[in-house]
Amino acid sequence: MDTIEELARLCKQINDNWRENENRNGWKNLRLVPDVANRLTAMPLEGETSAANQIEVLSLMLDCVDELSIPRQVLAIRKYQLSLFDQLEPEAEIEVTREEVEHEIKRLEDYLDLSIPMEEWCKTYHKHLLFDPVERTLEYETIIYEAEEEVAEKLKNEHRGMGFCFSYWATLGTALAKRGIEWRSPSQMNPRVHFD
Repeated sequence: MDTIEELARLCKQINDNWRENENRNGWKNLRLVPDVANRLTAMPLEGETSAANQIEVLSLMLDCVDELSIPRQVLAIRKYQLSLFDQLEPEAEIEVTREEVEHEIKRLEDYLDLSIPMEEWCKTYHKHLLFDPVERTLEYETIIYEAEEEVAEKLKNEHRGMGFCFSYWATLGTALAKRGIEWRSPSQMNPRVHFD
């Protein structure tokens, strides 16, 4: 059984990954956040793992992951988080509101609903850049961690200044193609936008 100390160590690692070197290691959280969430939700709702504490910890962890890279996993976490609101003690004070969690659930459900055109989703949720619709698929979600891991290894010594995004996107495109995913980069999806 996991201990609070072990979960705290893993949560610190999630935060460190997100903040380290201009988010260079944020991709590691694509597996770590769902793993820690599963461990946390398996613990009894009492003391340090009360409903209020779980809601807060889950929100902090989800702030440290690109939710749209693993939307199905994040949606499951958000739905669990929403269920915890019914188990809050009356005196519990938390920063996250039920409405915020419900909004995030709706955003993710809409993202995964392929009947909603990408352009409409972007407009509704105030996203200014179009993305490749393949990013909404289970196939993409299943292999993105491995692809990001490969990209991190190949670009580990590359300078991350101006123009790095093009090296990153080209390397990611190749890594995804090796796994059977044809993907178009943000620059391909948004030809009128200047990236540097």
